[in-house]
Amino acid sequence: KYISASSKSGIPGNNIKDFFIQDSKKMQPFKLVARKNKQFYMLVKIPANTKAGIYTGNITVSLNSSLNCQMKLVLKVLPFNLPEPCLVSSIYYYGPNKRYYGKSAPLQYQKEWKNMREHGIYNVMYPFNLKSEPEYFFPELLKQEAGKPFFYRGEKFGNPQTPEQLNTVRTRVKEIIKQLGKYDIKDIFFYGIDEARGKKLLSQVPAWKAIKSAGGKIFVSGFKADTRGKGNFAMVGKLQDAIICWAYPDHKEAAKWHSKKHKILSYGNPQGGVEAPDTYRRNYGLLLWQQNYDGAMTYLYHWGSGQGFVKLKFPSAWNDFCRSGRDNYKQHNMVYPTSDGVIDTLQWEGYREAVTDIRYLTCLKKIMDKSDKSSKAFIKAKHFLIWLKKTEVNMNALKLDDIRGKIISHILALMAKPK
Repeated sequence: KYISASSKSGIPGNNIKDFFIQDSKKMQPFKLVARKNKQFYMLVKIPANTKAGIYTGNITVSLNSSLNCQMKLVLKVLPFNLPEPCLVSSIYYYGPNKRYYGKSAPLQYQKEWKNMREHGIYNVMYPFNLKSEPEYFFPELLKQEAGKPFFYRGEKFGNPQTPEQLNTVRTRVKEIIKQLGKYDIKDIFFYGIDEARGKKLLSQVPAWKAIKSAGGKIFVSGFKADTRGKGNFAMVGKLQDAIICWAYPDHKEAAKWHSKKHKILSYGNPQGGVEAPDTYRRNYGLLLWQQNYDGAMTYLYHWGSGQGFVKLKFPSAWNDFCRSGRDNYKQHNMVYPTSDGVIDTLQWEGYREAVTDIRYLTCLKKIMDKSDKSSKAFIKAKHFLIWLKKTEVNMNALKLDDIRGKIISHILALMAKPK
């Protein structure tokens, strides 16, 4: 049956049985309106070990089961595999809503984790409590985070001040580090108070010192200096190991954090949920490398667990108009959760394309590291990267498909055998 996703009173039901929603397993017929376009996007997944070369096929659009038209699809499979990106690739993540999914919540988490990985999230935020929520502890997933920064938001330590409270924090941090260390996860970041300023930001110093003395690191969203006061760097730059920095990337801000050997990730440029895929590709891809940022972590994968209805307990990510009373923001969805997975969006594909641009760049840099530095191909690639570094993608309105094509050309030239 059809249920309005726009009603201010919300969607009836509190769990997976009351409000059961799934995407179709196969493409369904659709209606065309005269003199109006209908746009589709298609993802082509290349099986592992596919040989390099040109592949062709046809996309058939039929009307009432009779042939209407065919569109030829030409696909070039390149002779190299893309590595993981050289920048941190993450996104804020709440995890499945337990009230809705019930016992199937851990299975939904596995599906969402897989979807994030397929869309270029190689540093999946861990939102569950390792002690009280063992049902979400999947070693096979954790092993894929080995050797990378691990962003843990499963436990909030509050704002401890007394020696006893701080000792409790140190003890718990050591336990977490030991538990995750079994999976070669050693670079563990713990979250502070979200978007804190002034005295509230400084009040965390005792807790942060306790976490760091136990071997942990600190990450939290924050700000550059602005009209509202000093930024995070001026106030806690020595302690904060990674800032999830609000607003447009700025290489000067990056230089401040790098002077302390700390990380700076981009956030809120824009937040998730804006139906503008090219904006996400531009702002969370090559732009970060150009501005010397260490990666991205915007907000949010989906708001299914973060914003509820005024009267109903079930927080649906599907309704942009039913507010929680906490704020008036539109739902920040990069995907829409269903009963058995998620439905991708155009903005989510744009975020993936941003990471893919960085993966191509990473591939080029890795090949250059192993190439003959005196070869013509290397010199041309070096000059191209110098040009790309200073030619800001937005200010200069670069066409990112063309840039990716040039990166590919340089990779192929470096891979070619000298004649």
